[in-house]
Formats: sequence, structure tokens, C-alpha cells
Amino acid sequence: MAVACSNPSPNPDPNPYPYPNPYPNPDPNPNPNPNPNPNPNANPNQVAVACLCWALGLADLVTNPTKNYVGRLRPNFYTSCAWDAG
Repeated sequence: MAVACSNPSPNPDPNPYPYPNPYPNPDPNPNPNPNPNPNPNANPNQVAVACLCWALGLADLVTNPTKNYVGRLRPNFYTSCAWDAG
């Protein structure tokens, strides 16, 4: 037989641990009306082209110095050019 609590606590402690939370949650909504788009006048096509240029530029910035550091030709270069080493 289950016995029900006759006088439940109206405000149970939400923190079951004996110490206070050292990392309290920040205010979930510090700005009630934030603008999700920082630049609402930006043209999406211009943003796409700018992102593409950044991506290609960063790829070249990583790839070309790596190739220069390695300092040898790719194996398919010798095959496609009919390279005769002897």
C-alpha cells in the first residue's frame, strides 16, 4: 500500500547538491529583440561570392606552401609527360 505525502513542500529545492552552483546559467534572453542578421542590407549573392573567394584563397594559402615544402613532382606528372629519367 502506497502512502501519499500529506504535506508536500510547495517549493522543492531545484539544486539537490549541498553546494551552490558555481556556474549559474546566464540570462537566457539578455536582449529581448536581437537582430539575427547583423547586416540586413547585404546581398546574398555578394556574400556567397565573398565566401567562395575566401575559401579558394585559404585553400591556396595552405596548398601551395605545402607543395613547395615537399618539393617534388607528383607521380602522375612523369606518366602524363612520358618522362624518361634515363
